Amino acid sequence: MISTRTMVGVLAALLLPLLLAAAPAQAQQPGIRLDATLGYEGMYRPSTWTPISITASNSGTNAQGTIEWKAANSSAVFSQQIDLPNGSQKHLALNVQLPSSTRSGTLSFISGGTTLAQITLRADELDSDQLLVAVASSDSGLLNSLSGMTGSRFASARVAHIALADIPEHAAALASVSALFVHDLDTSAITEAQRRALGAWASVGGQLVVSGGSGDTTVAAGLGDLMLVDLPGGYQQATLKPLASGAAQQAGLPDAATISNATPRQGSSPRYSSLVYTRSTGGGQLIFTAFDLAALRGWAGEAGFWGGLLENHRIQPIMQSIQQYNGTSSWFSLDSITMLPVWGLFCIFALYILALGPVNYLILRRLRRLELAWVTIPALAVLFVAGIYVGGRAMRGGTTQIFQVNIFQGGATMADGIETSYTGIFSPNRDSYTIGFDPQTLLVQSAGDDGFYGSTRISGQYLTDDTGMKLWNEVVDIGEMRTVVSERTAANPAQASGKLRMTDTSLSGSITYSGIELEDAMVVHSTGNAQQLGRLRPNETKTIQISSTSPSIQSISMSETSHVRRDQILQALPYQMMNQPTSAFLIGWQTTATIAPTINGSPSQPQGVTLYIIQLDTAGQ
Repeated sequence: MISTRTMVGVLAALLLPLLLAAAPAQAQQPGIRLDATLGYEGMYRPSTWTPISITASNSGTNAQGTIEWKAANSSAVFSQQIDLPNGSQKHLALNVQLPSSTRSGTLSFISGGTTLAQITLRADELDSDQLLVAVASSDSGLLNSLSGMTGSRFASARVAHIALADIPEHAAALASVSALFVHDLDTSAITEAQRRALGAWASVGGQLVVSGGSGDTTVAAGLGDLMLVDLPGGYQQATLKPLASGAAQQAGLPDAATISNATPRQGSSPRYSSLVYTRSTGGGQLIFTAFDLAALRGWAGEAGFWGGLLENHRIQPIMQSIQQYNGTSSWFSLDSITMLPVWGLFCIFALYILALGPVNYLILRRLRRLELAWVTIPALAVLFVAGIYVGGRAMRGGTTQIFQVNIFQGGATMADGIETSYTGIFSPNRDSYTIGFDPQTLLVQSAGDDGFYGSTRISGQYLTDDTGMKLWNEVVDIGEMRTVVSERTAANPAQASGKLRMTDTSLSGSITYSGIELEDAMVVHSTGNAQQLGRLRPNETKTIQISSTSPSIQSISMSETSHVRRDQILQALPYQMMNQPTSAFLIGWQTTATIAPTINGSPSQPQGVTLYIIQLDTAGQ
């Protein structure tokens, strides 16, 4: 007789190979190597686009696959296709979003379902009132004193050192950074996409600081219109003592330093005896120091000086305030989609009861075939269900409908800004969708009305390849409206100039508009008071006079479309504007959708509107 122990041993021997075969493959291929940095030296802001700078190398056999990122506390997977031939080394940036309280995540190279390499990256979440300062310099100790910087609008600061190659090509991936210092590096190496991203980021709140001194032309080489001065060449020696007024600290400032000869461009203002030049970009600012930034090393007032110069601008770009607004699904109107009214449902239900009961009974009684009730009752039930199903499908339509709200944000005189698109997908059936955008666009799924962009509900499978970024196989229920959010750097089509005088409660002067034609245009003070301009056409000049008695933006009625509730969108604006003291915005609409996604590989034609939010340059702040 076979003992129980023997039987267990035999079963274990038979099942062990099957269990091993069913286990997920995690084999490491010795030739594949991953090195990466998450965010800015590990620092990130939750639910904000964060770049992962990756170096992938292969000393083994040819490999094709995807690099995948997954945060430890999120179900979302962000991946990018990559080919790694033998002997190759490739650098790439994978843009991801991390939920709040992320401490780590895994970055993997996966080929054919097998993980060939995997590393763990640590994440350090920034507090909402912390300023993140990025420094691009060959000097790893430059400006480290700024970690002790404080200001009236932020509690503390963090400093991250980055390479020029790590500057994202998407402006949205710079959203965590409040200020970027560029020092002693050759910016001719940056790409056009990086330069445009910097300009768009600066137009919505970023602050770009460029160092002068003996290496000024090298630092300025690739910045183009982001330079606020011309450098004709030549230097002079001058004291840096005038900077003391910015920090009430003179001891430690050099008596002599190399100063760049600089000619300010239009809109630039010299400060501190022409040692510093500044220019407003709408939401942010450009800064040029005629001296080498390293000249302030050892000055006790360095952190206080920069804290005072940077604190008058908001910590986070305006786009984050809009993204964190709850209830974006209320922006879309389903009135254009025919739905059966409640009274119609009651009528159908009453008709069903009459047909199944009295009518069926009277007909069968007249025919003297009451015994057929067991056939007619199920037949009538099937007939009504089929009719309701067919009628419902006919009313909803048989095709997926795409609705879109685009919000463009930029500075009045800046060439580029950031365009955020909220795309609503209405499905007539329960179906899965792959939603794609072009390579210049980042994509994430809305987390819903109970915490959009602010909660930990970042989900979905995202793949980036040569054709762009896609959300894969997302299931949308019958009659459901699913919202996805995309962001990209875009040219500014609504530029304006003028002379405006602003106080805490008023705005006066004039603006000259040079952009595309806008509907329902208005100028809005940061208090929420507004002046309606109506239809705004190119080359028009408007006189502006806003005071505390001017109507509130919330009280102004909008001309509605059949697809989008403009009034609901405007509900999001006063809050984020009041977070931006003494600022003014030009707002206007176009009844067009500017970003067309692909749905299951086919082009779509969204129905929607575009809202332009242009921050105006003001004086008297």
